[in-house]
Amino acid sequence: MIATDLIARGLDIPNVKAVINFSFPTEPKRFLHRIGRTARAGQHGVAITLCNEEERKELKKLNRKLNQNLNTFTVQQKFVEPIFLKIKDTLDPIVNDI
Repeated sequence: MIATDLIARGLDIPNVKAVINFSFPTEPKRFLHRIGRTARAGQHGVAITLCNEEERKELKKLNRKLNQNLNTFTVQQKFVEPIFLKIKDTLDPIVNDI
């Protein structure tokens, strides 16, 4: 599921297996609402938050506030850029139409 915070808070969408955060939610409540989409009615899922080095520091702070063990992985730029460009090329026309 890729959605805004409005969707994260307002709708109960069944069978969400994964949530990808493209913008980093620094507020614990907002973060929990977003990733909570994967844990409805005892279901399990995966939440991935994409962030840059600066936001990674915020992720560590969020980790402490939530008292959770969040796994972090660093992806090399050479792998990120092609994916970013593909997403950008796909979304730009859609955003321009809106």
